[in-house]
Order: sequence, then structure tokens, then C-alpha cells
Amino acid sequence: MLNQTKRKIMDAISEQEKTVKEIAADIDVPASRLYYHMKQLEELKVIVKTKTEQKGNLRENYYMSQSGEMNFTSLDDDDEMKEILPEVIRHVNETVAKAMTLFEEGLYEEETGESRGSLVFLHTPMTYAQWKKANKAIKRVLDEAEAEADATDTESGEEKHDYAYMLLTYKQEG
Repeated sequence: MLNQTKRKIMDAISEQEKTVKEIAADIDVPASRLYYHMKQLEELKVIVKTKTEQKGNLRENYYMSQSGEMNFTSLDDDDEMKEILPEVIRHVNETVAKAMTLFEEGLYEEETGESRGSLVFLHTPMTYAQWKKANKAIKRVLDEAEAEADATDTESGEEKHDYAYMLLTYKQEG
């Protein structure tokens, strides 16, 4: 389970980016006791370093919670997943709720006629190795699409939009 200090850190930077010093003041813990937790949360991709500022001979890093856009796809380690499971469940519930609201409101933008969402269900028998391979292939395709989008400028006049992908795969029981 996410320990109290990590939970407090996440809450402190859920709305606004902050330095370790600012986080420490918010949660009333010495900054020196936060670096270990900050490093762990960053490695788990639960928080992200948003910028680094040079202040004299000191470099200050700013962090923000990934609450709105967590990426858990690389967490294959059960211990890591157990550590942040409550946060993962909360994030999945928020993401599904947003998606379902879009589905209820209608999938097409009235003004443009563009689709606002896509829903795919697939149930297929496969081996564990095939399942792992399929997950890696899907992740690779999404990574490639993200890299292409990052490399593409908007000079074409076409507006870029944020798209959320959530892939949940699991072995069905029974």
C-alpha cells in the first residue's frame, strides 16, 4: 500500500507543480526525508519532474502528480504494483468515468462530426507468452504513435487534441 508520506506527497502536487522544499512545507516533513520517496514515485511514473530551475548555484526540480495521465504500462513487477495499487485503482476509475461520460453524451462532435471515442472488446484464447507478446506489441504501437505526434508540428493547420488510451488486459477466470 502507498505509505502515508507518499500519499501526502501525491496530494500536495496533485493540482500544482512544486519543489521538494515546497512539498515539505505543505506536508510538514523535513525536505531531507522526502528525497527517497520522491525518487521512488518518479521511478514508478506516479509523479513527473516538470522543470528544473537554476537559482544561483542551486538547481530546483519541480514535480507534479501524474494523476491525470499515469502510465502504468511498464509495471510488470508485482511488488511495484502492490506499492501503488490504491492509486492505480483510483486512476482507472476516474479514467473509465470520464470515458463513460463521453459515451453517454454521444461519440461524435456536433460541430465537426469527428469521433470522440472508440471502444474495442476482444476475448481470445492465447498462451501466456502470446498474451505478453501482444501487450508489448500494443505498447510499441502506442509509443510509436506518441513519438510521431511529438515530432509532428501543427503547421498543417490541423489542431492537436489530447487522446487517452487505457488498455486493461487480464486472464479470464472460469
